[in-house]
This record gives sequence, structure tokens and C-alpha cells, in this order.
Amino acid sequence: MSKWNKELISSNILLDYDSTNGYITDRIGKNTLTPTNVTIKKTGNYYSAEFNGTTSTLITDSTDPTIWQDGFTVVAWIKPRSWGELNYGRILDVSNSAAGKDGFNFCINNLNSSLFCNINEGGATRSGINSISIGSWQFVVLTVSSNSYINFYKGDIDVAPTLSGLANRASGLITSITTTNPVTIGNRSTATDSTFDGNIPMLKVYKGVLSLEDFTQIWSSTRGKVN
Repeated sequence: MSKWNKELISSNILLDYDSTNGYITDRIGKNTLTPTNVTIKKTGNYYSAEFNGTTSTLITDSTDPTIWQDGFTVVAWIKPRSWGELNYGRILDVSNSAAGKDGFNFCINNLNSSLFCNINEGGATRSGINSISIGSWQFVVLTVSSNSYINFYKGDIDVAPTLSGLANRASGLITSITTTNPVTIGNRSTATDSTFDGNIPMLKVYKGVLSLEDFTQIWSSTRGKVN
């Protein structure tokens, strides 16, 4: 039995946001999710949360900075309509500034058409050139190890996720993630000036670094809900 099937639905999962059933919910019942200007629209047989690119935000009540200290993995399906406000549409953010001060950000960026992450203003890290496209469904993964190495992975409806860009990139240290601002989906955690524009139907955050096998299983089990 794989790590995904045995453990990750319980103790190792930090956030499990889902809107495919028609309303925004945290399926493990541990976080309160507060949406502002986020709409739910049906896509095929399922539903998707849509962020408007200007004022949408989805705030959680997760404020404990120590949850990041063992490393973490973020997996999400996204379908951007544009690069978002200021061309840095946030997928996930917990920080005190646009550059990830005292925390980190995970977003799409028009520079090189890529994924982007910055930990505590430690420097930009990006996925491969032209790895992100506008107007299509993509499965995106960010892993940050306990020694602060960053990796990006990307897949789509038909193609399983693979490493995108250079492996084991460096930014700031995860020990510098100290802010108690709430973890926020689709915008910055202290402002609404980096709004995602498009769909984020589901997003999961796990403690530790998942293996490629683990998040490929997540990709396989969820891709039918966004097609």
C-alpha cells in the first residue's frame, strides 16, 4: 500500500480545499474557509471555484507557522484566464509582503510563463520556461524540503506531472516562515492585490515532501473532476 493510500488523508494533510461538489469545503473538517467574491460554477459534471482576478480571496483559519518546518507539498488544479493581478496570480500565500516576507508565496507569473515561489524574500524560484499556459487545465505541485530546497512539477489532463525546471532550487529558509497571517488561497494573505484570475477547484497541502508516485496518484484520482 502506498504512502498516499495509507497515511496522507489523515495526519499528514494540512489543508484539503475542494469545490467540486458545488460548495467550498475542507474535507477533513479541520479548517474554516472564508471566501470573498469567489463563485462556484459547474464545469462538466463537477464544479469549480472561480477567482475574479481583482478582489477574490479564500482565507483559512490556519495561522500556525510551525506546520511548515518539516517541509511541505502543495498540489492543485488550476485553469488561469490571465496571469492575474500584477501578473502574479496567487495560488497559495502566507506572508507579510508581496515578496513572501516572513512566509512564502506560490503563484503563476507571466515572466517565462511559469510557476513562482519566494520564501521570506530569499529570491525568486521558477518552474521551466513556458511551463504554464493560459486557458487550460493544469496540475501543479510545489515541494519544499526540510532543508528548504524547492521543486516544481506540472501535468495536465492527459499528461502526468513531471519535474519542471531545475531541481532543488534555493530561496529563503523555511525556518524563517514565522508569520501568523492566515494561509490564503487565490490572493495574498494581507492584501487583495495579487488575485488569481480563473479556476482553482481543489488544493491540498501536505506535511513533508510527497514522492512523485504519491502526487501522481492524486493527479490520477482527481483529473476526471476537471475535464
